[in-house]
Amino acid sequence: MGNQQTLSHYLLKHLEDSEIQSELVSIITDIATAGKKISHEVQRSGLLDLHGAHGGQNVHDEEVQKLDDRSNEIVKSILSSNEHIIGLASEEESDIVDTSNGKLAGFIVAFDPLDGSSNIDINASVGSIFSVLPSWSDIRKDFLQPGRSQLASIYVLYGSSTVLVLTTGSGVHEFTLDPDNGEFILTMENIRIPESSKYVSYNEGNRSKFRGSEAQAIKKLVKDIGSARYMGALVADLHRTLIKGGIFLYPAVKKGDGYVGKLRMQYEVKPMAQIIVEAGGMALINNEDATSVAPDELHEKVPFVFGDSKTVKKYQSYRYDKK
Repeated sequence: MGNQQTLSHYLLKHLEDSEIQSELVSIITDIATAGKKISHEVQRSGLLDLHGAHGGQNVHDEEVQKLDDRSNEIVKSILSSNEHIIGLASEEESDIVDTSNGKLAGFIVAFDPLDGSSNIDINASVGSIFSVLPSWSDIRKDFLQPGRSQLASIYVLYGSSTVLVLTTGSGVHEFTLDPDNGEFILTMENIRIPESSKYVSYNEGNRSKFRGSEAQAIKKLVKDIGSARYMGALVADLHRTLIKGGIFLYPAVKKGDGYVGKLRMQYEVKPMAQIIVEAGGMALINNEDATSVAPDELHEKVPFVFGDSKTVKKYQSYRYDKK
């Protein structure tokens, strides 16, 4: 017990050679604080009347849950007070929030305050996702950098315990919230995705809307691998994949005369792709390395596939190889 490392101590030690150590430590610490507060709200959501929707819709025409709104306000309140952050972009809001106060350079953070919020009413896992980027002069333009430009990618999973998983480009590490002292404690260091798994994760309800070649590739994967698992919250599905291996797929679905993606590149795909790739896995947008693709707009949606390298390559052979 005496050798436990807190998140703050770990960051100070492992970012000591970084020219932006103090700034990154400050930002990640504030993100962790937001995660603690949201975790507290999630645990008490039934008591606080935070179940269900509040009647409005977000920029994606989705019904906003009460806890979505509350989580968004928590993150904005904490991060907008950080002197190093000059801009925020939330999945729940149509436009960016300029917090620069005249500063021309600094850091910007994109976030999904509560991923999988429809799980709240059934007491299933939900999470928060964060992407930290540098900004030099044009905040709006700088949000559209590719995933490889991220300085830190973080998610917080609110499940049987609350865990924070992060990468700053040198490995993927997990910290578990100790409810007794309120500290995030290092519990897994340098996580690597296992190459062997029995899990395929996708939304079976959308299968009839997939392209034919996509549906066939998934059918072969399930037959080869054996089990399908889907939580309905990207953070939960990614965490299982990170720890257990396997593959997650959210292909484009039929809409009108074409096919459209579902997941938000800025708030979900970019940070999650960096974490997966840093842990030795693969992440794809339309068969391209997801970390090399830049969004065209703030709320762009894309298809997304990620998992251990062995399983993703098997998927690619089923989906794209012409025989």
